[in-house]
Amino acid sequence: MEVPPRHRGPARAEGDEVTGGDENEMPAATARRVQAAVRDAMSAFRSQAGTGPVTEKATDDILFRGTHEIMQALGQHPRDTRFLLWPSTVRQMLATFLASMDKG
Repeated sequence: MEVPPRHRGPARAEGDEVTGGDENEMPAATARRVQAAVRDAMSAFRSQAGTGPVTEKATDDILFRGTHEIMQALGQHPRDTRFLLWPSTVRQMLATFLASMDKG
């Protein structure tokens, strides 16, 4: 899924490929990890919901795992770059969520 290049920070982690060649875009490897974390969290939630109501503890566990993976993806970047990547990270998370909802 291609996300428009609006509000993206620079890619500065060594070895990261940048999608589209624009230095203000989120690195492709980071974007893939963010997308995977959102999809995994949604899949885990759907699996839990398929067996009955999802408890608050189960929801917290799912969110913790997803958050941890996203923070690991951002952790490879210098602090200043992480700050710049937050808007594009949130945008990527929301775009992945909406795309996953569309696929049902």
